Amino acid sequence: MKKLIIFLISVLVILGLATGVSAVTKTDLLTALDDALADGVVDSLEKTELLDLLDAYLAGPVDEEQKFPLPDLTIINVTVEPVSPNIELPTKGYNLVAKVIVKNIGEETAGLGQDAICTVIKKVNADGTVGAKISELCMGETIAPGKTFIFDFSLYPFKYDTAGTHKVYAYVDSTYSQLESNENNNGYYKTFQVYT
Repeated sequence: MKKLIIFLISVLVILGLATGVSAVTKTDLLTALDDALADGVVDSLEKTELLDLLDAYLAGPVDEEQKFPLPDLTIINVTVEPVSPNIELPTKGYNLVAKVIVKNIGEETAGLGQDAICTVIKKVNADGTVGAKISELCMGETIAPGKTFIFDFSLYPFKYDTAGTHKVYAYVDSTYSQLESNENNNGYYKTFQVYT
């Protein structure tokens, strides 16, 4: 039942109505369903079934402004370290590992009824643009509100050929499989020093 409600809310997100809000309301959902009906995404029978499902899930008709909590994944830190235990600091020409720490700052469990949550890590070019993907890791577990999860990229080492200040970029929910209250806080830059 809850997976179908998440699908219903996903209609809202697909239509771009939930950006930057911590929760959506029944009024928002009704508007999204009306738009979906007008665009041919759902037919009138499907709309009625989804509304019946919504009311059944909520144990009866509810106030138009009732809110539905959503998860919100964000990256709180990225650490970059040498692969070799004999090297203490990131050093040019040597393989490095990255650990991406993701936190769910939303009001609902992330991963609930969703596909795997994926995170990518990329090098940042000298001109500040985000470069090609180094690697992508996915997990099928859930992250409860307020909890963290570490994506450990130790199996996919990377290295820098020049010393100096470098940046790495990470992005959580890279496949956009997780419905979130805020899709604009999923990226994170980490500046770190590479030594000679």
